[in-house]
Amino acid sequence: GCYTVILNSFETYVYLAGALAIGVLAIELFAMIFAMCLFRGIQ
Repeated sequence: GCYTVILNSFETYVYLAGALAIGVLAIELFAMIFAMCLFRGIQ
C-alpha cells in the first residue's frame, strides 16, 4: 500500500544521495590535489 511506495521512493533517494556525496567527495579531492600542486608551483 502506501508504506511500500514510501519505502521504495526512500531507497531510490538514498542511493541518489550516496552517489551525489561520492561525486562531491571526488570533486573536493581533485580540488585539494590541484591546490597543493598550485601551492608547490608558487613556492
